[in-house]
Amino acid sequence: MDDVVERMEVGADAWAASRVAGDRFQCDCGQWAPLCEGKPTHPSPYAAPVCPDCFDEWMQEQRGADAS
Repeated sequence: MDDVVERMEVGADAWAASRVAGDRFQCDCGQWAPLCEGKPTHPSPYAAPVCPDCFDEWMQEQRGADAS
């Protein structure tokens, strides 16, 4: 069986094969965004990026969670 890093690399490659076209990616929300504008919501280097709109929404949720 592959080690955990190999499994994450395979997952990242599969995500890119299905979600990247040229210099754009498709966010989970369905919006296409430039790869250079993708934002992380997880510290893993293998985590899929999100579009700027989803990142802003995620940040608002994080700020709300920090306030409670």
